[in-house]
Amino acid sequence: MIGIQFSKNYLSSIRKAIAYLSKPSRQGAKAVLTFCVYDAKSVPSKWIELSYEFFKLPNKKRTIVSMIKTHFNFWGLRNEVFEPIVTQLKNITAPTLIFWGKQDRVTPAKHANIAAERIPHSSIQIFDRCGHWAHVEYAAEFNQQTLEFLQPPDINQDG
Repeated sequence: MIGIQFSKNYLSSIRKAIAYLSKPSRQGAKAVLTFCVYDAKSVPSKWIELSYEFFKLPNKKRTIVSMIKTHFNFWGLRNEVFEPIVTQLKNITAPTLIFWGKQDRVTPAKHANIAAERIPHSSIQIFDRCGHWAHVEYAAEFNQQTLEFLQPPDINQDG
């Protein structure tokens, strides 16, 4: 039953996106952008305008529909897209800070945990009441934690 509901919601979102691409509008741009956030008020009006102008570009529908067909199937992200990414995570050797939104409808938060488990030397921050764009919805926290993460280790030169 959960799978049927997911598929119904997923296909509905895809249909809406394709309909928007067929006839771009500011209302459609807002719908696409607010799908990526937990709080629709966090989407700046300028982004809506930029998105609208972007989707009016020639051949944009064909390009995005092609991308959707290439990367997604009835159940979501195609395994042949997802699996190579996941299997290579163990090869990331640099310290890694992972940010994710708990209510991410684009890439569910369970994927953050998979990444954190498989990337050596990783740490994770999952923001509650947050969608796909943690860097927008939690900009201050995101920036502060990123700056702290990027600071060189405190080395005591005295000894």
